[in-house]
Amino acid sequence: MEIKILYIEDEKDMVDLLPLLLKEKEINVTSTSSISDALEKLEDDSFDGILLDIMMPPTENMEDQVLDYGRTTGIEVARRIKAIRPDIPIIAFTALTDSEVRRKMYEVGIKKILEKPSEIDEIATVLRQVTGTGD
Repeated sequence: MEIKILYIEDEKDMVDLLPLLLKEKEINVTSTSSISDALEKLEDDSFDGILLDIMMPPTENMEDQVLDYGRTTGIEVARRIKAIRPDIPIIAFTALTDSEVRRKMYEVGIKKILEKPSEIDEIATVLRQVTGTGD
């Protein structure tokens, strides 16, 4: 069963590469490096889940100091996603290991944290499990 994921990531190489790799796993990924574009896509399209980078440059009236200079931008993005689609599962995709930041991720409704880097099979498995489309 093919699933549809929105991937929000500021690293251009990942935005381009991950959708190609996951397509082989029957996961259709729409990727963007723009937070505003992601929120628009979320309102205009139907996704089974979100794969979200946490460390991104703040944009759209986001204050650098409040967001720890981009270190926790993804947490604010998750809040905004949940305001639009409270039902959609969000998976954080991050290299952050700070336990306080991870606690905040779960507080805003992030269902699972995937470590960067991860093998493509692990990413596909987690996406299927969290979206309820896996084994």
